[in-house]
Amino acid sequence: MYVGTVRTRAHRVRVQRVIVSAAPHRIYHWHLNPVYNNGIYIFNRMSSDERKIAVRAPLNGFKPQALEDARTTAGITRGDLSRAIGVDPTTIHNWETSRTHPQPDHLARAAEKLGIPLDRLVVVPEDSRTIADLRNLAGLTQKHVANRTGLSTTTIGRIERGEGSLSDRHATAIAEALHLEERTIRDAFLRARNRPLPSR
Repeated sequence: MYVGTVRTRAHRVRVQRVIVSAAPHRIYHWHLNPVYNNGIYIFNRMSSDERKIAVRAPLNGFKPQALEDARTTAGITRGDLSRAIGVDPTTIHNWETSRTHPQPDHLARAAEKLGIPLDRLVVVPEDSRTIADLRNLAGLTQKHVANRTGLSTTTIGRIERGEGSLSDRHATAIAEALHLEERTIRDAFLRARNRPLPSR
């Protein structure tokens, strides 16, 4: 298991947990120059089997303090909230202290239990929202959108990153999945495609 901070070309990623499908007694060296793909960072491992581990990217716009404030105002303990949404109490603590970021569906359930709109916990200005932001604000993962649209998660990830082009069929399918206007989806796609290149 690797715990620490990894610097990518775009930003720093706090690594809390990695998924390793190999014998735990092995020792590996890692290429800490991950590739962002389909909502996760992929780290290449220098070993004979050349397997990979993955770390989820942060949830853009997530406000840990807003979550803690809403929970305490509602008089709900971390334990009670964790039980209500089906996660470990430590998970709530890690969200509120910025140690980890929640998945959008988990956060949506938390907002529902706290009786607040999700956009109180995920704050992204309307004029800068990408399709990934719109999906997060809908409380959906890429897998959820893939199931609703019939598209692959690979395709969803490519579109969210603003890569290639956005076909009419894909724009319509995603708009219907997120219950938004197709124009909103197209504008969000252009924001991702036209974003500045990462600085070195």
